Amino acid sequence: MSMEGTMKECQTFSDKDGAAVRVLHIMTFGCHRAGKSSLVNRFVGHSTKHYYPTIGAEYKNKTVRVDDCNVKLRVFDLSAGKAVWECPPPQPMVRSAHAVLLVFDVTSLESFDVMKKHALSLRAEKWKTQHKFYCDTKELPCIVVGSKCDLVGHRLVPSSVAQEFATGMGLMYLETSAETGDNVELVYITAAALALEKCKSNRD
Repeated sequence: MSMEGTMKECQTFSDKDGAAVRVLHIMTFGCHRAGKSSLVNRFVGHSTKHYYPTIGAEYKNKTVRVDDCNVKLRVFDLSAGKAVWECPPPQPMVRSAHAVLLVFDVTSLESFDVMKKHALSLRAEKWKTQHKFYCDTKELPCIVVGSKCDLVGHRLVPSSVAQEFATGMGLMYLETSAETGDNVELVYITAAALALEKCKSNRD
């Protein structure tokens, strides 16, 4: 079936007890050292103490309960070389997404600027004209995520500025800290809830 005009369908399988489990792909975008890997690792329960640059694309799984549904989240953490992430997010990865997290570091103006480029590209009409098969990213659930909010004394991007940008793009804005765990679970549960809602509306 053509992907044109739609987001990826939500797959479902049965667990060992026969309960239905839905599978969602959550893509995490952001520039080098934006805090993506730490965010993912904190969510799935892995250590965030050591930083190892992501090479290529990695993903981790976690099953959660969302809106009375069992949901297996496949959380993708993509490499963030500067040459790559000054460009729009790669279209094949976006096509496989059910939701996107646009992550920036609240202590870095550069990472905020990169996040804005990503947000603008995901909402641009050019996705419809540059690719024969595309996911209509205007309908793709996206959340702007300000990471490292625990570093209060080093903050360079005010919450009000990030919120204003997100609101202007029609996006939700949340701040997190992989160090303290603040809002990490909330970010992924919210992304999953938005994706489930969108999948349901596409079926109706």
